[in-house]
Amino acid sequence: MTLSRKTLLAAALALVCALALCCVAGCSSTGSSASSSSASSAPKYTQIGMTSSVTKNVLFENTLGANITSIAIKAITEEEFPENAMTADQTWADSEKAEVGYVGGAEAYDIAITAGETTYVLHAVPLAEFTEAAIAVSDGVAYLSYTVDGQPASTLDAELALIEVERIAAEEAAAAEAAAEEAAAAAAQNTSSGYSYGSTSGGSGSGSTSTGSGSGSSGQSSDGCVEGGVALR
Repeated sequence: MTLSRKTLLAAALALVCALALCCVAGCSSTGSSASSSSASSAPKYTQIGMTSSVTKNVLFENTLGANITSIAIKAITEEEFPENAMTADQTWADSEKAEVGYVGGAEAYDIAITAGETTYVLHAVPLAEFTEAAIAVSDGVAYLSYTVDGQPASTLDAELALIEVERIAAEEAAAAEAAAEEAAAAAAQNTSSGYSYGSTSGGSGSGSTSTGSGSGSSGQSSDGCVEGGVALR
């Protein structure tokens, strides 16, 4: 009877241990499944450009209506754009987002983007102010749309103002060039008139001498009398 109780106790203990192990395994499996599900649901974007301890990322959404095939970012203090940050096998379709790396530390940046057959340049972009933006276009002018402290912001007005400044500068340069050409033409005309006047004065003196010679001949003829068609002297 005692042996039977021990056997029953051992069996019960084994059952409890088995149940406990099942619970632990079940919880672990559920946790792993949830973790895996969370990881798979997290959005993954194409990484464009290098990543290092000195680079920063900004999430850009392409809303240009065409695939982006090239993007380059430079500080406004730099003269030339670097090479295309996209590799040959990367695609950035319309309406897709991509993480773009750039070297931080500058006050503002210029961004060159080629979409379809068109290359756009965005000027003096304050990349440090945001981490996500949409690349858009309005009447052929590309700009960024983003939020700062929960408020919508855009670079469109700045781009339009720059276009106006460049237009005025081009008109002033064209006017200055036209004025210079007009002044040069007037100077050339004055020089030509001076040469023509000198030539005309010389010709008048020569004509006067010839006239005097003719007068002398007439006077010589009047010195003699004519009789029978023979000049008598």
